[in-house]
Amino acid sequence: RVAAAAAPPPAQELCPEAEVRRRVAMLDIYGFEVCQTNGLEQLLINYCNERLQALFNMQLFATEAQDYRAEGVPAELFTEMFQTHELIALPLLEGGGNGPWRAPGLFALVDDEARCRFNDGSAAALRSRMDSSFSDSAAYKAGRREATVFAVAHFAGDVAYDSKSFVESNANAARPEILAFFGGATTWDFVRGVVATRVETPEAKGMQPEFSQGGRRRQLFGRTVIQAFRTELDELIRSLEADGTQCHYVRCLKPNPSLRPAVFDTDAMLRQCRYSGLLETVHIRQHGFPHRQPVLKFVERYASVVWPADCAELFRRRSTAGMQDWGRAELRAWATSMVTLAEQWCGVTKGEIFVGRTKVFMRAAASAHLEAELLERSLAAMKVQARLRTSHLRARFLAIQSATLLIQASIRDYLTRKVIRCIRGVIRLQARFRGIR
Repeated sequence: RVAAAAAPPPAQELCPEAEVRRRVAMLDIYGFEVCQTNGLEQLLINYCNERLQALFNMQLFATEAQDYRAEGVPAELFTEMFQTHELIALPLLEGGGNGPWRAPGLFALVDDEARCRFNDGSAAALRSRMDSSFSDSAAYKAGRREATVFAVAHFAGDVAYDSKSFVESNANAARPEILAFFGGATTWDFVRGVVATRVETPEAKGMQPEFSQGGRRRQLFGRTVIQAFRTELDELIRSLEADGTQCHYVRCLKPNPSLRPAVFDTDAMLRQCRYSGLLETVHIRQHGFPHRQPVLKFVERYASVVWPADCAELFRRRSTAGMQDWGRAELRAWATSMVTLAEQWCGVTKGEIFVGRTKVFMRAAASAHLEAELLERSLAAMKVQARLRTSHLRARFLAIQSATLLIQASIRDYLTRKVIRCIRGVIRLQARFRGIR
């Protein structure tokens, strides 16, 4: 079915010049890596997770904003959601800044040490440069116990890294001349593609190529591991951001590490939710309107809490029976009146509930207030129902008990009379027998 859905449509056979490409791609990534000792490999994997989470946040923001605009929610009610969830680790790693001057990031410092060897690849010198460069960054935390350990505040939590092997792990193992020889001596596209990712060309950075006296291009440095990783990651992100690409996310969670049935490990599940970005998604939704219901369902659920007497009198309704047949305008009028009463009686802050065209949007606090009121009314209704049922069942019990006693008395009277008749018959027979003797 997936292959059939990805196949070109039949109309393309009639129009061969119209090129239509469809494909289904799967990206499998576990999540954050937090080991006992985290090096450059773990930093790059976690950086990839940061980029993918930023892409997911952007698509989530776009979907949420589209839903809000379609329902007529004012922009000032949800713009805060887009401004308060920036991933602070990305500017730290990639660099950034306002104006023509761009501040270098942590990756740039590691690249400088790996390519130029300013301090002979000293991890302590690299850590000193990072401390001086990122002292004002909220995402960078310098370690106090060890001179080479620092921490990065990722969206999933703080992760400590050891910079001892950063320079060696990032350095290119092969010289540019060797890579160029392998790239020019083979006709295999796969080998040439692999070699191309390890060679930094001026064209890739938007620069003019430099040439030596012989006219050949002069290249001083090879591409580092960080540069190769970021290049491939940029291509992946661009393909995911391309027009016509629909991204669907599936989160797989293991209830326990040992995969045993009927065992739920709370700590393991919380850690997986945090590392896979689910908690970040929940935080984003909480800054918007996380609770949304169709207008019909909202009126059915909370009409008992905030009964709109004015609407009931206006539309001549005594109950919510047959609400499915009501008109959209009447339902929205009921919902709007209920929201006004909720702000007056239930302690709901104004602006925390918005009635859209087909849905009612509620913030977490407003939903909690209404649910608490609904629970309180439900408990009170249960007490009244219990008293009424007790009274009804007691009256029924007493009637059944009285009827049962009457039936029992009648049966006992009948049986007693029958026994007495039998005894009298026996006495007469005895008297007759004695008179004959």
